[in-house]
Amino acid sequence: MDNKLPNIDLGKTQITDKLRVSSAGIFYEAHFGDYYQLETWIFSEDKSVMRSQQIIHCTTGRRIPQKRIDEVKRIHKQIADNLLIKFKPGFLLATHDEGLGATIIEGK
Repeated sequence: MDNKLPNIDLGKTQITDKLRVSSAGIFYEAHFGDYYQLETWIFSEDKSVMRSQQIIHCTTGRRIPQKRIDEVKRIHKQIADNLLIKFKPGFLLATHDEGLGATIIEGK
């Protein structure tokens, strides 16, 4: 049974060389039914600064409602902006490209 749907990139923001935020809709196949889980990860390679964390926003069936996608993108931006303020105070807040979730960080 190859009914697998693709994972969906909802945002990527590089905060520092060792810290990034990624959001996605991850497709899972399970015995009880297939579903998407909307997740945001804060990946940290420096545990003395921050540990890696996962946020599970929701699970859905094989379709993701647009309002859930918009909510995850909004939360992703809020998390990324807060981390940029903390770890890169000389930078303006990130602006997020609607295309593939690319992030442009503009300095002062």
